Formats: sequence, C-alpha cells, structure tokens
Amino acid sequence: MRVLILGGTGTISSAITNECLKSGNDVIHFNRGTHPPSVNVEFVRGDRFSQEDLSKAAEAKPDVVIDMLCFDANHAQLLTRVFKYKIQQLILCSSACVYDVKSNYSPFTEPMTPNSHWHYGVNKARAESVLREASKEGAFNLTVFRPSHVYDAYSPIHQLGLNGMILFQRLKLGLPVLLLDKGAARWEACFAADAGKGFTAACLNPICYGRTYNLGNGDHFTWQTYYKTVADVLGVQANLRSLESHQIDSGCYAEDSELDFARHISRYNFVVNVDRLHSDLPQLKPHLSLESGLATVWEANSSQKPKSDYSSSVTQLLSLSSALEN
Repeated sequence: MRVLILGGTGTISSAITNECLKSGNDVIHFNRGTHPPSVNVEFVRGDRFSQEDLSKAAEAKPDVVIDMLCFDANHAQLLTRVFKYKIQQLILCSSACVYDVKSNYSPFTEPMTPNSHWHYGVNKARAESVLREASKEGAFNLTVFRPSHVYDAYSPIHQLGLNGMILFQRLKLGLPVLLLDKGAARWEACFAADAGKGFTAACLNPICYGRTYNLGNGDHFTWQTYYKTVADVLGVQANLRSLESHQIDSGCYAEDSELDFARHISRYNFVVNVDRLHSDLPQLKPHLSLESGLATVWEANSSQKPKSDYSSSVTQLLSLSSALEN
C-alpha cells in the first residue's frame, strides 16, 4: 500500500509515518522540505496550497492520501480537483474543535452537528462537508478523524497555551502556575503514538469508508488533575493559582491572540466519545495513560532548560489570581 501524507513532520503525522512503516506500507511525504524526513520515506517537495505542486504529489500514485493540512473549504476543493478518481481513499485530519464546546454537551459524539464558535472549527467543518460531497459523487472513499488534543514527548500543553514545557519547568522550580476557574473544566489528551495507530488502521479498511471518528483515549480529567499529575511526575508540590475565566474576555486581554486557546477551547469541557472508534477498530485501545504519557514527556526533556516565563499577558493574569488549596 502506498500512503501519501500531506505534511508528514508534525506531531500526528510523524506518528502516522512510524506506524505505517511498521505495517510495511510505502510512505510518501509531501511538504515544503523545511524539515526533511529523518525516516525512510519517499519525499516530494511542494506547497500544499498550490494546485501545480499538489499535482506532483499525485504523480507518486498513492492508494491513500492522508491530509494533515486541509484547513478550510478552499483547501478541500483543491484536494478534490487534484485527487478525485485517482486514489482509493482520502483520510482527512479534521478536529474535535468542530463541536460547540460552549454547549456543555460533552462528551461529543460524531452524529452531533458541527457548530463551533471558533473560526478554526468552523473552517474544518466546511472542509469536511466539501469532501463528503465529493465522496458521494465517487471521487474517493472518505474517512474523517476528529482528534481531541494529541501530544508527544515534545508537545505537552497547559491550560493557558500550547507550550506545555513552561508548566513542567515552573512546577519543577516551585513557581506558581495558573488555572482558570480552579481547573474544573474537563479535558482529554491522546498520546501521538496511539493517534498514529488509528490513522494507520483505517488505511484501505472498508469498515472505515464513509465514517467519521472522534480520536482520543477515553480518559477524561480536569485541568487541576492534569497539573497535579505533572507535579506528581516531577515529585513536587504544585503551587496552583486560579482566575475566573471571564477575566480573559475583558480589557487588554480580549483581543490577545496568545489567549485564543484558553478563550475558545480549554476553559470549556472538551471531551469526545470514542465508542465508535473502539467498536470499528477494537485493537485501538490506548496504550499510554496520562501519567505514563507525562512521564515520557519529562524523560525526554528533563536535561533541557526550557523557559519558565509565562507570556506577558499570562504573567499579568497571574498577578490577579488567588491561591488554590492543594
């Protein structure tokens, strides 16, 4: 089987690459070549958003295309123009951000109508719709994955942003760390290797044709639990502080893009139901617990000296926070 990954070097796509190679598949990466592949894959250089360049990727004659770089309807239309009737299956990496996190309907199930309030989720849902219409017309068999948060040893997060190593370093140094609403919102994270297994198992798998899957590990936790688990991994006591989340919507913080992750996603419950995935692909039970995954993060980074300073906005918010009892 020949699997073309549009992207190939990110957190999820690197894991997909490793799992596909383990399964004996031929893997082709298509990207701009900023980060050349470190594994044995074929490589086509080009711009995902150029029809001329994307057509070069089609010349590799893949059986399956996995698109990690499709972010809106225009991208989906370009993808369809280039690959329709040329491949057996298209696998789209969408996002659980398509759901309305403000609804508090969590855990979200796949039949729910996408109704995101954030432009990222809105555009992902529009891309899904374009590709479903193409699939109905016979252009290719479509499978859609909607990952919750996926992380690896080098990409943990914290509630106020995506650079999670700041959280590890601040906890290790005994510095205060900030939570919103006492860290009560529920969250979910999936280790990248487990996500890679999902995409790989779906390749040319007829049971996955026409299906949409939430992708997570089914292990839900609060942000406060997440922070305390990191502290346990580090062998320290967490110095937790809390701020009411409405404060990031006012004054100078309201338009601060550094707070978009917290403003649109992490302040809310963000949990997906993965029963459909585990029913269709029962071999995909997660292998790494939250504690084991975070231990892997620290093992990979403990000798490094990541920065421990919050952004200027989060530092200001920290000064407005109150101590949280452990």
